Amino acid sequence: MQKLWTRRYIFRYNNNDYEPFGSVLRQSRGEIERKAFIGKEKDYESSLGDFGVRKYDDFTGRFFQIDPLWEKYYSWTPYHYSANNPVSFLDGTGFVVIAKTKEAQQTIFNLVPESEREYILFGDGGKIDKEKMNSIFNSSPNFKKLRWLVYHPFKFNVIVDNKFNYINKDGILTSQKMDDIPPIDPDWVGSYYTLSTKERGYTGQTLIPGVDSPDNQVYCYINPGLTEQGAAETNSHELLGHAFLFSIGLPYDHNRDSGVEKNILLKYFTIGAMALTRYNFIGK
Repeated sequence: MQKLWTRRYIFRYNNNDYEPFGSVLRQSRGEIERKAFIGKEKDYESSLGDFGVRKYDDFTGRFFQIDPLWEKYYSWTPYHYSANNPVSFLDGTGFVVIAKTKEAQQTIFNLVPESEREYILFGDGGKIDKEKMNSIFNSSPNFKKLRWLVYHPFKFNVIVDNKFNYINKDGILTSQKMDDIPPIDPDWVGSYYTLSTKERGYTGQTLIPGVDSPDNQVYCYINPGLTEQGAAETNSHELLGHAFLFSIGLPYDHNRDSGVEKNILLKYFTIGAMALTRYNFIGK
């Protein structure tokens, strides 16, 4: 007789232990917690989790209402939670691109033509208003990609900072600091991804959930030492290149061989987004 071994994941939140899908294994003594395993309200009369417009059964790992984005994921049941993989993914509120600071918001404005910027409205906490984005029909490719990310289940954060935390290959939370941007050399020749401003160095970084992100969100970091145009072009590389390809389930990371980019999708998605961003600076 062969023994089959399996790993059991247990999550702890507010001193309570939970199965990955949220059912309680051990509850601490004292007052009953109003919020359950991912901070969502728990209805103790029905034993359902309250996700706003949808109710969730943590025993079966299923919602009682259909996922509003289910048409984008035909291979999944519209009642699933976190793609049936709660160890790696968190199905929170989603549907958002966040840029909290004015500098980060400006890098997003600069991705699109000036005529489209009035349709990008930042609300509380730097969240982009998706309804406002829907009020324009004909728009640029960069605007359409940004709108796609706003409606995607993951959260996408744009941050102008040279320090960030990430999960290294050993699964350890690690701090990283980008180097300062060196002085501009007008004779410098780079690669496909060279900024038109001739700025170079560690210009940006994208962190992906399940790979190197410290949580279940996507983070696009932009080096604060860049010029306004350099920061916008870097954001078109990070947000509309790496992050966008991740959002549609395609290879998103660099695959270089002797300095040659083998990820053709990343190469052309990024070159296109950066070219459109450069065009927005003509005449400035």
